[in-house]
Formats: sequence, structure tokens, C-alpha cells
Amino acid sequence: MREIKFRAWDNKAKEWLEPEHFAVMGDGEVFSYGSFDDTGGLMNPKETTLVQYTGLKDKNGKEIYEGDIVQWLDIDYAHNELIEYKADMCAFTLDGSFINTKKELTIIGNIYENPELLAHL
Repeated sequence: MREIKFRAWDNKAKEWLEPEHFAVMGDGEVFSYGSFDDTGGLMNPKETTLVQYTGLKDKNGKEIYEGDIVQWLDIDYAHNELIEYKADMCAFTLDGSFINTKKELTIIGNIYENPELLAHL
């Protein structure tokens, strides 16, 4: 069974929020609870980006989330790729195709904390 987990990027504070639970309301608002101070509360959807865990880990055991930028090596070249969710495929993808779990992926950053890495994709 695949573990379903989320984390949220606070676009205003520029930091990760990792409450234990998220609930998405009908109007798109996201409610968190079980957070660090256990107060929880509504998160403004314009200020918060929710990202999902892919169910995969990189070669160092770090969980891979959508929006992460990973690197994999072939014989003579390092490839940097963005992990994205494709709704039409109901899948997380690497360079537009299904993630090949036989490749040794290493997370090198993400689009929120390291936007400069997008220029190298």
C-alpha cells in the first residue's frame, strides 16, 4: 500500500509546513491540524502550495515529493529532472514519462527553495 502524505510550501514565509493532517475544503481552502504547535488552522490557498509525496525515496532514503528536482546519472552525463503530477496519467512523472524506479535518483532541490535549478532542466 502506498503512503499518502502531503507537505505545504508557505509562499509568503518561504518555508515548509508539515502538519500531521491536511483537509481540503470545498472552496479550495486547506485546513491543517496536528502542526508543530498543535493549533492548526486555515491556510490561504493563494499563499500555500500543497504537494504530494510520490511514494518513492531517493538513493539516500529521502522522500520524493512533486516539485522536487532530482538527478540521475547515466554513463557520461548527469540528468536533472522535475517531478510532476500529470492528472491525465494519474501518475507522478519524470521528464513527462513514468518514473523509472530502477534509476538511482538523488534529490538536489525543489522548485520552491531552489528555483534557479529550473534553468538547468
